[in-house]
Amino acid sequence: MENNIRDLEQHITKVTVEIECLKKKPLVIQLDPHIVTATIAEDRKKKNECLQVMSKAFFEEGRVVSLGFALLENKIQDKENQIRLIKQSMAIMISKTQRYISHIIRKNNEIVGNMESDIHYMEYEYDRLERHFLQLQHTFSENKYFLNNELYNSNMQCQMLSDKLVNEIYTSAHKDKVLKKLKQKWVTANLQT
Repeated sequence: MENNIRDLEQHITKVTVEIECLKKKPLVIQLDPHIVTATIAEDRKKKNECLQVMSKAFFEEGRVVSLGFALLENKIQDKENQIRLIKQSMAIMISKTQRYISHIIRKNNEIVGNMESDIHYMEYEYDRLERHFLQLQHTFSENKYFLNNELYNSNMQCQMLSDKLVNEIYTSAHKDKVLKKLKQKWVTANLQT
């Protein structure tokens, strides 16, 4: 079933989200899924609110995508404001990434239950993390000239940690170790019953 869901996700090329945050005209976002195009009403007072709502929608969906600031450049004339928004958005991404990595580390240390489903679950989680970082890397690459060193270094630290985790789960040695650990729990549980 999860394979079918993954296949379905791969075939989805565009998702349109309409957010009624403006009275005159809604903000329309199209995910492609790595590229974001946005049409924002000309009410300058509402532009910050629009971008905040847009970012929140992405993060709540569990997606890290290009914020498409290159495409928004013509809409936001104030360069300093544009750079500030990019930095804020990337800081949120990094914070969420650190929490997500912590979640996976915790899950990896709490493997219990049916061994096949547990291994499958962890592989799925690591695969999801790997895709997350590909998207994050894409966003950083697109906006690297706007970002400060602190944000860039924080992202690199996250990425190094994630690479280590991904490499661990995909090496046969680690899989054998996890399998042995799960098998021992399964045998012990059966002996007790």
